[in-house]
Amino acid sequence: MRPLDLVYIEKLQGPHEAMDVLFDYIDDLCIAGRFDVVDDFVAESEAEIENLSTQILVGVLGITHPARTKLANRKSLINACRTKFIKTEGQKRTNGLLSGFDK
Repeated sequence: MRPLDLVYIEKLQGPHEAMDVLFDYIDDLCIAGRFDVVDDFVAESEAEIENLSTQILVGVLGITHPARTKLANRKSLINACRTKFIKTEGQKRTNGLLSGFDK
């Protein structure tokens, strides 16, 4: 699966279905120890950041938080999200959305 697949799921079936698919996909990969695939997904999410909704991006950060020490690209995604969210959500909301993800 690729991050853009979530955009289509979100448009066709709604945000809750997209989040369910995201969480199931990443959770299964983490359980299997496939952190390399998860890290690639994180990197692709950053590359497609302008196409992904705030909800999907926060979902990616949330589901990957427990594996953060194994994901080299996650810090960069957090920084990219911060830049995007400040523009789209404002500073105060951005602080709330990203609270705890970089710890």
